[in-house]
This record gives sequence, C-alpha cells and structure tokens, in this order.
Amino acid sequence: VLQEIGEAADQPDDAVMELLQALSYGDHALGRPILGTEETVTAQTPATLREFMARTYRPEQLVVAASGGIDAKRFSELAAAAFGDWASAAPGSPRKPARYQGGRRHDARDIEQTHIALAFPGAAVTDADYFATRVFVEALGGGMSSRIFQSVREERGLAYSVYSFADAYEDTGAVGVYAGTDAENAAEAIGLIRRDIEALAAAPTAAEIDRSRAMLKSTMLMALESPSSRIETAAGQLYAHGRLIAPEEVAARLDAVDAAGVRAVAEKAIGGIASLAVVGPGDFDAMAAALDGAI
Repeated sequence: VLQEIGEAADQPDDAVMELLQALSYGDHALGRPILGTEETVTAQTPATLREFMARTYRPEQLVVAASGGIDAKRFSELAAAAFGDWASAAPGSPRKPARYQGGRRHDARDIEQTHIALAFPGAAVTDADYFATRVFVEALGGGMSSRIFQSVREERGLAYSVYSFADAYEDTGAVGVYAGTDAENAAEAIGLIRRDIEALAAAPTAAEIDRSRAMLKSTMLMALESPSSRIETAAGQLYAHGRLIAPEEVAARLDAVDAAGVRAVAEKAIGGIASLAVVGPGDFDAMAAALDGAI
C-alpha cells in the first residue's frame, strides 16, 4: 500500500483529483485519500483492523446481490444460509453527513503540464435535480460535441485533455471539470470553462439537451450488457434508494429533464463555492481570478 501511495503521488492527474476531493469535503471521509497516508497505514495493527471491521462490516449494512444465470429463489436461500445468523459484535460507528465545502490549493510542481481540477456544488444521488445534473455534466464536457471540448480544445487548442464529471453521494454531490494544459494557457482555459457554464445557465440548446439525454441512455443500455455493471448498479440503488430502479424509469427521468432544469443546475454550480486544485506550474492567482470571472 505504501508503494501505491508513492506511485499515486507521482501521477499529477491522480494527485490533482485527490487534492480536489480534499478541498471539496475537508476532513470528512470523502475528503481523505482512498489509499490513506503513510502515517495512517503504518499505524495499523491486527487489533485496529479487527476493530474497524467490527464497526463497519455489519449485517444491517450488507447488500448481497447477483446477476446472470442464477435462480432467484436458490440465490436467496444461499444468502440466508451464509449470512442469516450474522450478528453485530460491536456498536457501529456514528455516521457523519458529508457536505460540499469548497477550497483552493496549488501544488506547484516543476513538471511539463499544469493539471487543473475544478468543482462546484452538485446533487446528491437522491436529490430531485440529480438527473438534470447528469444532463448538465454531459452537455458541459461529456464528449467531443460538448461545450468545453469544443471551446477549450478544438477552437482554442488550450488543453490536450478536458472533460466534466459528477460525483453523487448519499448526502451531497459535486460537478467538476478536469483540464490538462500548458502553464501559460491555464487561466484562459479556466475562464472559458466558466463562460461555458454561464452559457448553460443562460440558454442551453434543445439539441445539446437531446444529445446529452441520448448519450446517457446509450451508456446505461450498454452497461446492461455487462453482468458486473448490472450488479454494481443494483447494489448502489439498494444502498441509496432502498429499491431497484428499472432502466425504463431512469430513461423516463432523463427524458423529463428540460432546459429549465439544466439552467437551474448550471446556476447552482456557478453561484456556489468553487473549488480549484492545481498541480504543476503556473500563476495560481491568475487562475483563481479566471475562475471568479475577474479576467
């Protein structure tokens, strides 16, 4: 694990996303590195691991799911036989709700490229605007026809890689953008990204909304071809919603997203606290000013 931590730290595109998580969620578990730190890893003992498992691996938090050629009745019998008598050995950990908080930090490494990650307030997986957020993120930077791909990469040639993403958790969520660029182009790229979000807040087009909905539905249908993807989706739905959500319902929720919904999501993003994480060279003050719309 210590070797993995070192390798991840040496990858600036990984490091900037980890930094963004820390800025977005602070000292909450969502803001901590998945691999841990050298200090936390070396502090572990067999006793601390057993105590952690007793607190967190609990029957009331268990989902047993399967996908593929399996008889549902037989599967239920096997699950009951394996886990039916499992009792908690210790009190569970109190759950601390997560909240997006935002922040800014520059890891000024002497490397060739400048890696930028931005985040804005988004939607929790159970929020009413979750599907509108998915459509917004797709329209902003989900593919070669998206706004930031066209403006930042194709028209201005400012980044070799630029895309948007959404993180949706039970309590909170964020929408974000990654861009890899040269230091002298970083502030301009950030300014263009901000302007594209503002444009979506002002007037998303019917064509880009239709295209985004179609892409999201296509991705969902393709994932249904993979048993592992189906089971991951099912387990996540049971955790978050307490039920399975049929693909037809997801498609209907996406089809219900309109221009007003996309505008509202974009307005929430641009009007909220923005996170700025940068790994690499460049004028951080200029980048922050571009994010704030000052330049």
